[in-house]
Amino acid sequence: MIQRNDDKGVGNCPAVLWICSGAVLLLACSGDEPIAPPVPAVPVATTVTVTPSLASLSSLGETVQLAASVLDQNGNAMTGITVTWSSTAAGVATVSSTGLVTSTGDGEATITATAGSASGEALVRVELPPGEEREALVALYGATDGGNWSINVNWLSQRPLSEWYGVETDDHGRVTVLKLPENGLAGTIPPEIASLAHLEKLNLRKNNLTGALPPEIGNLTQLREIDLGHAALTGEIPATLGKLVRLRRLNLEYVPFTGSIPPELGALGELEFLNFFRNRLSGGLPAALGGLRSLQTVFFDGNALTGSVPPTFVQLEKLETFYWGDNDGLCAPATAAFEAWRGARAGDFQGPRCNDADLAALESLYKAAGGANWTQWDGWLDGAAVGEWYGVEADLLGRVTLLDLSGNGLRGTLPPLLGALDRLSVLRVGDNALSGRMPSLLKNLSLEEFRYAGTELCVPRAQDFRRWLASIPVREGSQEECPPLSDREILEVLYEATGGADWTHRDGWLTEAPLGDWHGVKADGEGRVLELALYGNNLRGRIPPESAPPGGCRTA
Repeated sequence: MIQRNDDKGVGNCPAVLWICSGAVLLLACSGDEPIAPPVPAVPVATTVTVTPSLASLSSLGETVQLAASVLDQNGNAMTGITVTWSSTAAGVATVSSTGLVTSTGDGEATITATAGSASGEALVRVELPPGEEREALVALYGATDGGNWSINVNWLSQRPLSEWYGVETDDHGRVTVLKLPENGLAGTIPPEIASLAHLEKLNLRKNNLTGALPPEIGNLTQLREIDLGHAALTGEIPATLGKLVRLRRLNLEYVPFTGSIPPELGALGELEFLNFFRNRLSGGLPAALGGLRSLQTVFFDGNALTGSVPPTFVQLEKLETFYWGDNDGLCAPATAAFEAWRGARAGDFQGPRCNDADLAALESLYKAAGGANWTQWDGWLDGAAVGEWYGVEADLLGRVTLLDLSGNGLRGTLPPLLGALDRLSVLRVGDNALSGRMPSLLKNLSLEEFRYAGTELCVPRAQDFRRWLASIPVREGSQEECPPLSDREILEVLYEATGGADWTHRDGWLTEAPLGDWHGVKADGEGRVLELALYGNNLRGRIPPESAPPGGCRTA
């Protein structure tokens, strides 16, 4: 159907409006081209409405579901559009990605729903019962034998909570500090403590607190400091501590916690101080702890931790104090990256490297084989990252896997400490002026390749050593058998293998003095050792087979 409407235009030009099957064409003047209507605009989120717009909650953990409706610029409802939610006060109420609000403390929070550039808001009020914090303190008093505390002034009275000993409150009378160190508390920490929703500092150190640390403590999202040091708490460290994202200090020294360190603690981005000294923790350090970017001080020493410090720790750029010693094998990797990070820290780092034994072995080789006169010795004795040393390859922990010093001007002997390179699979020392017997401790290595041709090294007579040597898949060198060792040579091997330079007493050792003048050695008139007494002398390492009591001597 076609209709034509004529109307007076401007001046002498009539306006013509054609309606053609519902489409509209406007002709400004006779003979002009039709003017098409504007293309409809793409729908854009313009208005967001949150319902309900006001919600009141009256207990911790209570929830309310909010909904968001989105309209475009034409007032049409939009579906399938992404809405994000946020809260202005997570200490009062949190909100999930679906709009579920959960109360976390007294106060008001504005919940915002955002779609594109448009947003809408709802107000959430949390009003906890006036007596809930008082009841939490009463529960603590009852659970920890409050009647026998050293000081319990005003506890259980009707006085304001701020007048109860060890309690501090804010301007609204809400508990912000609970400080009762060395106050004779005896018993368990009750779960009701989670009702102290505005608590910022909790100090119960040096009390006889027993049982588990309640996981409900993770609900105290305003906490900045926790000090439970020297308590008798048992069980595992609750993973819910990872919810305390405002926490700055966590002191759990001398608390016999068992189990592993929760990786959830890696979420504590504001944590500056972490102390697990003398717990009973086991397992490894979680890689997630590399997320503690504010960490300045950490103590892991005195536990049963194992493994290596995770590579993620190089992200801790503020770390100044780090103790990890006295564990069941926990060590720091000695890679170039880790050593560079460690060197950039001006603070106090105490704990073993994973390659300490390897370092000692390579240093002893350097000394025993005239390292200062080697053809190539780039990197040797310069830092712990031995993978950067000439002729050395190492794994990700800095443990030596290959040692190739072929034709490098070595002159002297192979020291017994080479037997400590227990990850070594390839040893090449051929074409050097090395002599003497191969250390018996080499048989502890799982070598796949051993090249010593072009040296004067000899093979110990022991059958177990010869069997070990014959079992190496790739081997080059003489099978010449060594002559028996003298007593002096045996003692020299013992000295090198047990860290003689660090012995408490070593008078006379390695000198030309008679053996009887060496500390702890008793010899006969012919210089044969009769007695060896080195107890309490700081020997470390393995006693080499060569040091089996020579002649008829006895040891002590």
